[in-house]
Amino acid sequence: MQKHAMIDLETLSNTQRAAVISIGVARFTATEVMDVSYFAIAWDDQQRDVSRSTLEWWMGQSDDARHAAFASEVERASTAEILRYYAWYLRDHFVWGNPASFDLGILKSLYEDFRTSVPWDHYNERCFRTVRNGRDKPCLATLPHDPAEDARAQAECLIEWNKEGAFL
Repeated sequence: MQKHAMIDLETLSNTQRAAVISIGVARFTATEVMDVSYFAIAWDDQQRDVSRSTLEWWMGQSDDARHAAFASEVERASTAEILRYYAWYLRDHFVWGNPASFDLGILKSLYEDFRTSVPWDHYNERCFRTVRNGRDKPCLATLPHDPAEDARAQAECLIEWNKEGAFL
């Protein structure tokens, strides 16, 4: 059975070198979401891009989303710890992003910055947005911009759409 992982990042820029403040991953098969993980990241060790327009965008998000992203009482793990964890967690998975070039591209460049091997092969990258285009059903998380909720919702949509025509 093929294993998949939907990756969602929350960032402080929209460039490939964006500072990553949190990550959510939903691991799933063609029939069910197996588990969901989430980490807030202590991004001060990243030396990556922060853009004014992205910070302004964050200020326009819900109180809950802003709290999850920026609250000082939220426990944050170091970037290196997160990368080591996901190197184990993501091995042997097809990885998905929305779009793949955003989430996967940023995460790959973060692995490179920390001189850590990317835990997937380029030919195992998949694009959620490509599959979503042309679908009538919206794919909405219960708390938008919470990366664990976004990843879970997107994985559930892929599982549902897969019933219409197998692609997983």
